Amino acid sequence: MSVPYATLPTAIIPEEQIQYAAALTAEPLDAAEPAPPHTRPSESTVVEPDRGYVPRGHHREADENGVWRIVKDPIQGRIAQDIYEDHGTFMEASATVQIVTFYKTEERQAEWANRLKLPKNSDKLAATLKQKGDPNKTWRWIHCEGLHGPTMKTIAKETGWPLDKFAGIFAWTRPSSEWANGCLRVHFLDQLTPIWMLFREDESNPVFITCTKLDPNPKLRTRWEDFVDFGDSRPNLLLRKDPSLMLYAMMRAIIQDLRFTASQKHKDMTAAYNLAMSKPSQKSLQYFYELQQSLIRIKLDTTSLRDAATNLIIFVDSMHTHRKEKKPLVSEDTRYMLKDQIGLITLLFNELPEVTRQADAVANLAFNVSSH
Repeated sequence: MSVPYATLPTAIIPEEQIQYAAALTAEPLDAAEPAPPHTRPSESTVVEPDRGYVPRGHHREADENGVWRIVKDPIQGRIAQDIYEDHGTFMEASATVQIVTFYKTEERQAEWANRLKLPKNSDKLAATLKQKGDPNKTWRWIHCEGLHGPTMKTIAKETGWPLDKFAGIFAWTRPSSEWANGCLRVHFLDQLTPIWMLFREDESNPVFITCTKLDPNPKLRTRWEDFVDFGDSRPNLLLRKDPSLMLYAMMRAIIQDLRFTASQKHKDMTAAYNLAMSKPSQKSLQYFYELQQSLIRIKLDTTSLRDAATNLIIFVDSMHTHRKEKKPLVSEDTRYMLKDQIGLITLLFNELPEVTRQADAVANLAFNVSSH
C-alpha cells in the first residue's frame, strides 16, 4: 500500500520568525517586517492552476459594491506568472552545475563531469542531462549552486520532475521535509547556507539533486564532498550503490559544521573576555554582541534541522512500513544513519543553552569589572 501524500511542515510562530530574521540581519526587531501581500513567492503551478486556486500573477479584489473579482497584478511588485521567472524565488543571475556519475556494479571512482557555468552553457547542460546511462548500472548526483530560474527549469525538465513541485521547495519559508506522490523534498539550513534536496522514484533515471545559493559555506561544501570522495568510517556504506545516502551525507556535513562552529565560539569566549578586561571599549562590546548573535543563529539552525530531520525520518519509516511490495526510495542503511545523526543534533541542541548562558555570564563579568 503506497502513501499518496504526507507532509509535516515545521510551523514557526510570529515571534520566532521576527527573532530569526533579526538574528540573520543584525537589524532592530522592528525592521524585520514580513513581505507585503502578493510579493511573497508561493508554491503555485507554473501554468494557471485548475485546482481552485487564484492563478499566479492575479489577486482577489473587492469593488465598491463588495463584489469580489480576480484581477491581474500590476507589473510592479507582483510575482511572475511562471515561478521560474519570479526573481523573488530565483533571485540569482547565474549558476554552476556539477554532475557526478556513480557506478553501482563496478568498483570504480565516481566520474566528475566538467563544471558548467550558466547561463553560458545552457545548451550543454540540457544535452548532458539527457545522457542518462544505464539506470541498472549508474546513478547521477546533480548539484546546482545558484538560484537561477532557467537553469532550475532545465534540470527539472530533463530529470522528469513536475515543474511546479520542483520549484515549490524553493519558496518554503523555513527548513522542512515532504514526501508526496513518490517525490521526497528536503530543505535544511546551515548558518545562512540553505540546502535543498530532491529525490524521486524513477527507476528509468535515478538522480539525486542538491541545490544551494551561489557561494555556499566552503567548509560545508568540503565536508559533503569529502564524504562523496572518501565515505566515512563505516566501510559497508557504499554511496556508489545507494543514492539515498546523499541524505545522510548532507545531514552529516551540516551537523559537523554546526558542532564545530559552536565549539569554536565557546573557545572565543576566552579571547572576548581578555579583550574586554584589557581594553574595555565599544569594540569589545561589539565582539560580545557578535558572539551572542552567532550562538543564537546556531541555536535556530539546530532547532530547524532537528525538526526537518525528524519529519524526514517519519517519512522514511513510512516507506519501509507501507511499501513492502517494492524497494523503498530510502534504504535501510540510510534510515539507520539518519537516526544516528538525530542523536548528535539533539546533543548539540541540549548543549547550546549552556554555552549561551556562559557567553552572557562572561560578558556581564567583564563589563562589570571594567566599569569599576
